[in-house]
Amino acid sequence: MNHFPPSPRAPETTRRKILAASFEEFSKNMFQGGSLNYIVEMAGTTRGGEAMDTKATKERRRGNLSPIVSLIEWQLARKELLVKEKAVTRERDALAAGRRFRPFSDLV
Repeated sequence: MNHFPPSPRAPETTRRKILAASFEEFSKNMFQGGSLNYIVEMAGTTRGGEAMDTKATKERRRGNLSPIVSLIEWQLARKELLVKEKAVTRERDALAAGRRFRPFSDLV
């Protein structure tokens, strides 16, 4: 059994270790027989850090994704957005009605 020493705050190294351990485990036991606990042990990491450095987490840190907010804050933001969407919908409906009733011309 090849144990890798733990490496704090090195997500790329940890990722490579997890992938190597996963490949070894699934090669031996196939997907159905593979053990996540074994993979984590072989990689020298913990299960708590499995999803810490996902793409969405990195994007959120950079400020490219919406922040995580409470339910009340989300509901208030949703209400504001619905009011704006309703106003836009009314404007588009008015434009469509104007198109339907535009004057015709003779093509003589």
